[in-house]
Amino acid sequence: MGERSAGNPHAAFDVAGAGNVARSECFDPAGAPVPDPTTDEAIEGWRAAPRTTAGGQPWHSPLAILTALTLRAVFRLALRQTERLIGSIIGLLGLELRVPDHSTLSRRAKTLEVPRPRPRRGGQPLHLLVDSTGLRLYGAGEWLLEKHGTKTRRSWRKLHIGLDAGNGQIAAASLTAKEVDDGAAVGPLLDQITGVVASLTGDGGYDQDRVYADVAERHPEAAVVVPPRVTAVPSDTAAPTQRDRHLQHSAEHGRMAWQKASGYTTRARAEAAIGRFKQVIGDGLRSRTDERRATKVDIAVYALNRMVELGRPNTSAPPDPRQDWGYRVRSPGPCNTLADVEDRNAGPGALVLVDWCICRSAK
Repeated sequence: MGERSAGNPHAAFDVAGAGNVARSECFDPAGAPVPDPTTDEAIEGWRAAPRTTAGGQPWHSPLAILTALTLRAVFRLALRQTERLIGSIIGLLGLELRVPDHSTLSRRAKTLEVPRPRPRRGGQPLHLLVDSTGLRLYGAGEWLLEKHGTKTRRSWRKLHIGLDAGNGQIAAASLTAKEVDDGAAVGPLLDQITGVVASLTGDGGYDQDRVYADVAERHPEAAVVVPPRVTAVPSDTAAPTQRDRHLQHSAEHGRMAWQKASGYTTRARAEAAIGRFKQVIGDGLRSRTDERRATKVDIAVYALNRMVELGRPNTSAPPDPRQDWGYRVRSPGPCNTLADVEDRNAGPGALVLVDWCICRSAK
């Protein structure tokens, strides 16, 4: 059946000014650009495409549902609150667009296809940091606990993430039952990675044979950086394995020296990403079905990656003024000062701050 809007006071708005909106881009699962929800292209794509098969015609495109559910995840709103927020935003923008109601958002969340993380540019290898955390399930038990102080067994799900150590974005994520351990989730996480994985780093919970097997099956050249357990012993194979080399290095130089030498300390970034997830999105899931819960996790990952991408500065070193001006740099000493030097490569009037003392030299 088609999506309802009868009786919805925010079904449409007839205010001029729909085209004066800034432009930006996001990406679909295939990596192709799709319009941001505030561009002219998105305004045209807010309505669903005509249906060619039997059944009712939907009114809202996947982009409209994704926009609403993203706002819901970021602002931790209920479905009815999300409906009212979207209506207010559309009214303030002066657009003539239908607002998806709360039942439509709940139904479409079950089958919504969320954009997947993009592969690294230039085919650079990926250093994957894996970790997991628990997310509580909110429902009648939580209501009884808050209202009457009733004690109940709380249910929860387990979130597994794979973080790109280079750009801080979540490259893979999966939601499983609480009985699934960390090692069993490594394979599904690696299946979501389209590029080359150079290394996989995790805590002691990933010290399992199947973790090494899953990585070797998909990326034979990848390194596995996992601390062996205290009771670990070398394997009986003829050639030493990666785990044997970790164990030997730890025995000879100590656990802290092994962490620095292997790069294990970068795993703290995965813990920071989980903390960011719970700080922004929250530590609970309110949907009642696993499909909708998985959709919320995918939308949360999509939103957090966009925040990291927009908040990361794009820096580059200015051209060295010594190459154009024929200056020589003195060795560090008490004469070093800060000097503003005109840089020809940066355009007329542009100044570059140089933190060394420079002096004229004959060419």
